[in-house]
Parts: sequence; C-alpha cells; structure tokens
Amino acid sequence: QIKLPWEKDPINPVFFKRPRLIPAPNFAPEVRMVEDTVSLPREEAQGRISWSKKASLIPWPVAQNRALARALESWRLILMDNLDASLVGRQILKSLQGLEGAPSVEQTVADALAGKSLSTLRARASSLMAFGRWKKSLDPQATIFPILEDQAYAYVREL
Repeated sequence: QIKLPWEKDPINPVFFKRPRLIPAPNFAPEVRMVEDTVSLPREEAQGRISWSKKASLIPWPVAQNRALARALESWRLILMDNLDASLVGRQILKSLQGLEGAPSVEQTVADALAGKSLSTLRARASSLMAFGRWKKSLDPQATIFPILEDQAYAYVREL
C-alpha cells in the first residue's frame, strides 16, 4: 500500500487522531426484572386507528412524571456517591439515619431540584455521570464530588 506524504512521519501525528490515553469505561446499567408491558389493540398495532383522536395510551402528565422520576433517580445516584460532599447529601444522610421528621431521600432530591426543567436535569446528570464513570475508571474508590480543577482539566483533555 502506498502512503501519501501526510500519512508518513513527522506529519502523521498532526493529521491523524491520537490514541486515547484512557479507554472509555464499560458501563452496564442495572437490569430490572419487572417491566410494565403495554399491549396495543390489534387495530393500533396494524396502524388502523385515527391518531388524531388518541395520540398515546399513556396520558401526558403520567409520561412527564416518569421522565422526571428517571432524571431524579440519576441525580439520586450522583448525590449518594459521596453524601458528605454537598448540603443535599448531608440532608439525605439524615434521612438514611432515620432522624425524626426527616423527609425521604426521594423527596429531598425532588425538593432540591424542584425549580429546574426536565431537560436541564437530564443534561447535567448525563454530564456528571459521564465524568463519574471516567473518574471511577481511574480509581474505583473515587467519588464524583468534590471535583478538583486538575481532575476536570484532565477529563476535558480526554474528551
């Protein structure tokens, strides 16, 4: 095979992608055994329904609540990685210790993030989860918070 001038050294590293220093971590989400199945009537499954009358089998508020619950669950995982690193984490710790009058973990997370839109919650959680997977690929005992400047810089360089 003939190599073109830009494929030869010393120009090759300039035009071609460098190999990654740290390989991407393998993340396997937890598999849930119980799944709610939605069965469609035969007419709907075959596309013989007027969708202008009924757009979905799941009402809009229920679908929104499910999406919000998934986003809040991501945030719960992020916060519970290191409970001492944030004020909300310390409030969750009080709930887990069973102190009288302490709200549930889910309620604490929902209250802390109540003013944020669903898309913001998803985007921020996704970014922090990716950072957390990268950080734990370097050191399995590492926690997401606190985020140090040199760690953030190394992560951004790795992107």
